[in-house]
Amino acid sequence: MEITGKRHVSVFIFPFASHPFILLNLVRRLASAAPAVVFSFFSTAKFNRAQFTERDCDNILPYDISDGLPEEYVYDGKVVEEAQIGLFLGVAEEEFKRGVQVAEKDVGVRVSCLVVDAFLWSSGDLAEEMKIPWVAFWIAGSSSLSAHFYTDLIRQKYDELKDSVGPDDEIPNLIPGLPVVRLGDIPKEVIFGDLESPFVTMLHKMGGAITKATAVLVNSFQELDPDLTKNLSPTFNNLLHIGPSNLVSKQNSPSKLDKSCCMSWLDTQNPRSVAYVSFGTVCTPPPHELVALAEALEEGKTPFLWSLNNDSKKHLPSGFLDRTSANGWGKIVPWAPQVQVLNHCSIGVYVTHGGWNSVMESITAGVPLICRPFFADNLINTWMVERVWRVGVRIEGKSFTKHGTCGALQVVLSSSSDNGLKQRMEALKDLAHKSVGPNGSSIRNFKTLVDVTPECATPNGRPYSYGELFVANALPNSTALSSQSAVVITYCRMIYLTAYPRDMFMTGKLLGKHKLLFLGEEEFKRGIQGAEKDVGVRVSCLVVGAFLWFSGDLAEEMKIPLVAFWNAGSSSLSAHFYINLIRQKYDELKDSVRPDDEIPNLIPGLPMIRLGDIPKEVIFGDLESPFATMLHKMGGAITRATAVLVNSFQELDPDLTNNLSLLFNNFLLIDPFNLVL
Repeated sequence: MEITGKRHVSVFIFPFASHPFILLNLVRRLASAAPAVVFSFFSTAKFNRAQFTERDCDNILPYDISDGLPEEYVYDGKVVEEAQIGLFLGVAEEEFKRGVQVAEKDVGVRVSCLVVDAFLWSSGDLAEEMKIPWVAFWIAGSSSLSAHFYTDLIRQKYDELKDSVGPDDEIPNLIPGLPVVRLGDIPKEVIFGDLESPFVTMLHKMGGAITKATAVLVNSFQELDPDLTKNLSPTFNNLLHIGPSNLVSKQNSPSKLDKSCCMSWLDTQNPRSVAYVSFGTVCTPPPHELVALAEALEEGKTPFLWSLNNDSKKHLPSGFLDRTSANGWGKIVPWAPQVQVLNHCSIGVYVTHGGWNSVMESITAGVPLICRPFFADNLINTWMVERVWRVGVRIEGKSFTKHGTCGALQVVLSSSSDNGLKQRMEALKDLAHKSVGPNGSSIRNFKTLVDVTPECATPNGRPYSYGELFVANALPNSTALSSQSAVVITYCRMIYLTAYPRDMFMTGKLLGKHKLLFLGEEEFKRGIQGAEKDVGVRVSCLVVGAFLWFSGDLAEEMKIPLVAFWNAGSSSLSAHFYINLIRQKYDELKDSVRPDDEIPNLIPGLPMIRLGDIPKEVIFGDLESPFATMLHKMGGAITRATAVLVNSFQELDPDLTNNLSLLFNNFLLIDPFNLVL
């Protein structure tokens, strides 16, 4: 084929539920914004056949990958989706690797970036092998992302509490950034169910690997969950909220026309009077709940539009369909154009399973929700709807009953209700639309994504990532420092080293006779410009004392890698990295403990520590001083470094090392300097 561009991005799909549709919509936006970039799109043959009947974007090329099912397999309804996911995961890594090789040969341009569903954590290993950046797309919200990112911490806290709490208990500070959450609303893959299943294992590994991505995209807008966003942002290289997808996606015409005349029927109803009922394509309440829901709608004579598959209609009460349709206040259809329906002025409430897409579509339409969650993120989304944003209610008793459903409909639809629910929903709707308006946060973040993705290449055309996996290649093991430094200098061409005076001696020895410049904070930018002029070579890497957290911003601005050197041990690094968590735990305990008390699990990876032995900058002293502020900011920023070096050896603190290794792109203990220099 003839290629007009010089960039090639590969896209990896998780081919289940709504995942492939949402990522395809993102790719269409990217393809439109970067027409000179070729996007090779990898999904199952079934999905590709359905979505690429017409080529709406010439620079998106579909490639089929196996779904893992045996060729002779005929679906008989006995393989549940989780089993299908396990089969797919068993072949996915090799399928994507093979597919990239085929696409590179077809396109004639080497892949220079991966854009992947965040579930496919192993894509990071492939990106590292190919020495290219990768972008992970989380198609849901910040609360579920936080739950999976903090899985180990949540499991640890649950192990401490499990003998004294139940699913209905509300637990404070279980998820950082969320003041309280109901234990039963944590996704079951985090603390309940089969924690060894392929799907749960995938989610657990994703939580550890996702920090290594060049960017993490979230299908939300950052104003929705500011505390969760603030907590997660320092942990990722680029955390970019680019949604809601239904407001920003480059959509084709609806694949199904409104054959059931939903919109014309809604035109006959009073404003804000209709209950729209839909549970997505995966969830259907059990028969007895369908009966209870139908009885509640009929009891209150609530006008309704219900999207219900034909197989489930047989479970409805006898005569229900005839009575409601004859009276003109009820309509059941096999499919409804949901976004258009929710934006109709007659819709007053959305009765839903609480899936993320449904929640976002309801918020952007300004329609309050009644949630009956089933699984996955439905539960934590429902918690956010009812208790955090307060724009809807949960069905009483966890399932539909006639009494509970009547009560929920009354709370939301009653014109006399003065609970502020509708006003809060309107406020969220306004924030959502502003985020995708001119200079809105999601639009700015999308522009950042466009910069990160197709333009990730060095001046000579070689694919470039924020660090080019610099230390992963240069320092794969704790080999002789002389050879390490030679590789570093050769690979980066010129290193600009910044450090506080106490670090100068050791880092000076590390790089030996090579030209080093030591300048004060205020002189860094000016100094680099002068150095580049003197040396005649552009700075292509920063090696810094870890205290200098702001160097990460400079490296990002210059689009070069950053290596942070922690001139101490893993225990003090952990104390500063987990500073927010430690302060939170201390606030809970401070009235009952003293400096001499030993506190269990105060620092992840350290079973016990004396409270008074925590560095004073973490919980004691003047926490607003410049030095304490610097250390606090460092703890949040250091995860963005291409590599974090520690002046220790990994056998000394294996538990701390294992814990920290999951959080950094490359966590390298490079031995005690007194032995190796």
